[in-house]
Amino acid sequence: MIRMKPTKQNDSRSWIDIDLKIFSQNLGELKKYLLPHQSFLQVVKADAYGHGAYQIGITALEQGAVMLGVANVEEAFYLRFHKIVSPILILSPSLTSEIDLILEYDIIPSVCELEFCKSIDLKAKELNKKIPIHVKINTGMNRTGIKYNDIKSFFDDFSSFNNLYIEGLFSHFAASDDDESFSFSQYKIFCDCIQLFLSEEYNHLNHSLKYTHIANSSGLLFNDFCSSNKNFETSRFHPNLVRLGLMSYGYQLNENHKNKLNLEPVMSFKSKISHIGYADKGETIGYNRTYRAENDIKYAIIPIGYADGYDFLLSNKASVLLSKQSDNYLCKVLGKISMDMICIDVSEIPQVEIFDEVILLGNKPEEITALYLSNIFKGSVYELLCQLGRRAKRNYFHGENLVDNEPLQRRSFIPNDFTDQKLNNIIKKAIAHRINSDEISSVIYEDILKHIFIDSDRDITYRSNFKHKIHFYDSDIKDFYKVKTVLSFHKKLQNNEFSVVCANDNDKLQYYFQQKNCEYRWLLDKNLDVNDDNFYITKIKINLLGSNQFWDSQTGHDNICRMMRDNCLIYKFSDPLLNKFCGKEVNFLIETETLYPKKSHQLSVYINEITKGVEVSFFYPQTIGDMETTIIFSGKEKFPAIKRYFDDLRKINTIKIKTKDDTWVFPNSGIVFSF
Repeated sequence: MIRMKPTKQNDSRSWIDIDLKIFSQNLGELKKYLLPHQSFLQVVKADAYGHGAYQIGITALEQGAVMLGVANVEEAFYLRFHKIVSPILILSPSLTSEIDLILEYDIIPSVCELEFCKSIDLKAKELNKKIPIHVKINTGMNRTGIKYNDIKSFFDDFSSFNNLYIEGLFSHFAASDDDESFSFSQYKIFCDCIQLFLSEEYNHLNHSLKYTHIANSSGLLFNDFCSSNKNFETSRFHPNLVRLGLMSYGYQLNENHKNKLNLEPVMSFKSKISHIGYADKGETIGYNRTYRAENDIKYAIIPIGYADGYDFLLSNKASVLLSKQSDNYLCKVLGKISMDMICIDVSEIPQVEIFDEVILLGNKPEEITALYLSNIFKGSVYELLCQLGRRAKRNYFHGENLVDNEPLQRRSFIPNDFTDQKLNNIIKKAIAHRINSDEISSVIYEDILKHIFIDSDRDITYRSNFKHKIHFYDSDIKDFYKVKTVLSFHKKLQNNEFSVVCANDNDKLQYYFQQKNCEYRWLLDKNLDVNDDNFYITKIKINLLGSNQFWDSQTGHDNICRMMRDNCLIYKFSDPLLNKFCGKEVNFLIETETLYPKKSHQLSVYINEITKGVEVSFFYPQTIGDMETTIIFSGKEKFPAIKRYFDDLRKINTIKIKTKDDTWVFPNSGIVFSF
């Protein structure tokens, strides 16, 4: 029997809808203005202006992008983490501390300092690598870049770097959306710099030049201006790459462009009414009493505020959209926007109810578009988009079809079936392994680990041939999946007893993660009682490798001790036969049956011991739907292959993650399955 604690259903306070079909259509409109020799780079910095770098990046690549553009190495690493293998350009200057990651993950830096070139060239030489770079030229933006009248000197000095090659030259328009004359001046200077680089003087360098780019989205339409200017012949030196950013997300800053392009905003920011109240004539609403009711009014509270990125400066100025009975109503924001709440006027809306949906930002009408809202407080549409929905789940659509979703936690690689404290420790340690040990990783792996585990008889505990199979089944038990797990691994047995532990409190379970003789731990849902009905062991078997000898829990019941301690269910196994196995390598086989809550939407598996060779298989019914897999592995093989299968007869999906058999995986590695 299952004894459950009461639960409460919670609706999302806010969410963001991203329509990838509209995004693709916007790209199609913009691509019409590419010249025959031009390609495009999709800008996905700042999490694709708040739209989601991974999903936008994948869609852009499918639509023909040859490269993705980011602001820093962390953004590039995020894309590599999600297995995007296309070229990634860091558009801002990089730091010397980022060089190791740049080289390890084949990320292209932009450069404008010789000192940085010296540092990355030296490191590339140590690794016997040739590294592509893009050189930033300052043609009038006067922010970063090599001043155009110093570019010859830079080219001359660059000749001394043998492990770098110039793949790209680029610059940036300062005012492509509102100053055509100055943009033309910048454009001409940039083309002159290209012409210089392509001259015979730099034949030893220019053979590697692949891309030249200055135009952002607004600058794309500058092609028309340049092509129609008969006094400017630059066909050979015309830039061949365009960086698409804001306009691809549906926003045009130049009024003259609106008649040329049919673009539509991709993002909608939504919430629900959480409270309805009334204010009498003369009463005030909100902090500092900035709104006073001129008549008796009915108002509604929306549970988001400036902490969610809905700008404080929209107070008493913005409107939100509420649809009711096929009618659309623009509802004014009343009073100051609070950290977590805004108030809107719903006096004229019939039968307004709690939980009615509202759209705070969308593609129509104009009053709720990001461009209109940012103009209200004389702000930047870029800023508004980037800051919006900080606490919101994202839903990705292709037209009417939901194709993906991304809880806020997943953006930070945080599953929700561990405590925040534990997860932070896991992630910090995993990232530390990947980043901070880069300089000595080869020494640790090749010299220390190889010596300890292969060439030495030291008494070090580690696992190998680790295989974990997790089967989810639909069951008659409401709100839960039935789960069967099969875990097997090789290990040198340290003593003649070991334990298996189950708990529904992660803090209490942590103690057993520190016990070397605890071979299996399971975190039960906190709403389930810890008992044999909700978790039980079906089989444990230990085989002495290279021998016919084995120990089986089925035949050793007298040597099983079951106990409850501090609400932890502990099984202790011991047997004199195991004395003969001590100090020798054995194969553990542990099989269990338990339950898992459907509402969790995430399952985490993580490795808490040094392990050589990992294979994790997750079997789940078709009714679960789409499954996303996030891997956090410390070691040389950080991104093992993910394979997916579908058994049409049994309607069972399978996801398998497998490293190479001889790959070491370090502690605090893990896998998160999100559904």
